[in-house]
Amino acid sequence: MTDLKPKAHAQKDLVEIKVQFTADEAEAMSRTLDRYAAIANAHAPEGMQMFVPPKVKSAMSAQGLTEYVERLMSEFEDCALSSTRSTTLLDKAVKAQMKAYAFHNLPIYLSQLAEIYELAGDAAKSNEFSHLFLRAQDEFIPDEIDAIFLEKIEAVNNLIKDGAEMSSTLNSELDRILVAKRLYEAGFLCFSEGR
Repeated sequence: MTDLKPKAHAQKDLVEIKVQFTADEAEAMSRTLDRYAAIANAHAPEGMQMFVPPKVKSAMSAQGLTEYVERLMSEFEDCALSSTRSTTLLDKAVKAQMKAYAFHNLPIYLSQLAEIYELAGDAAKSNEFSHLFLRAQDEFIPDEIDAIFLEKIEAVNNLIKDGAEMSSTLNSELDRILVAKRLYEAGFLCFSEGR
């Protein structure tokens, strides 16, 4: 595994890496983007649509991928699956989680990868990603967008620890209150005439 520590500012000599998504990953990201659009557009002035900076869209897309990973892991944990099916679910979860980190390099996504590998019984990979998480977390300075999305992740984790079931309604309300409202207040969610 190569060093995945985040960089504070992209250097000018770096190039973008194109990432391909499976149909399920693309659907998960689209569902999340549509959910945010519905939340925002419900409060938009007539004839206006929601617009966000690229980093916000990337963070929303990463959130969609992590929600997809959570569904995969629930299926993995809830069923007595064949080893082939279990391996397939874990492989999909790892790939989608890595793509989430590529979209929005929150160190917590590396910690979640360590947890997936632990569930898979791969102690070496779990340990490797735990160390990557710790190193990335030490160097991480969240900006306002990061802080907004981290607050939602923390709220979801706390609700799950307390035994709450994350229904689509609850998830949408958390997106509305903890993310969309704060993005709007911070000027990251804007309205403009539709294109």
